[in-house]
Amino acid sequence: MSQQQVLTDFFSTHPAFDSLGPVERSYLLANATFKKLKKGAVLFKAKEVGDTFYYIASGSVSLENPNGKHNQPQGTFLGGDAVFA
Repeated sequence: MSQQQVLTDFFSTHPAFDSLGPVERSYLLANATFKKLKKGAVLFKAKEVGDTFYYIASGSVSLENPNGKHNQPQGTFLGGDAVFA
């Protein structure tokens, strides 16, 4: 499946977007970026400005906070079809 098709399917079927119409979905699709990361890669670091919405198409993400001072406990895992911002 192509990257474009993965994103199209995501915006069309994920419950987070049920209330959006075709115009809003088209806007999201036009502004979406497909990113594939290698195991162990850092997606973002603590205290970086958050301006991105993430969708995990396959694999998993570990949300870690080395200081343990925020809401997410160390080692929280998100698997395929999860979304987070």
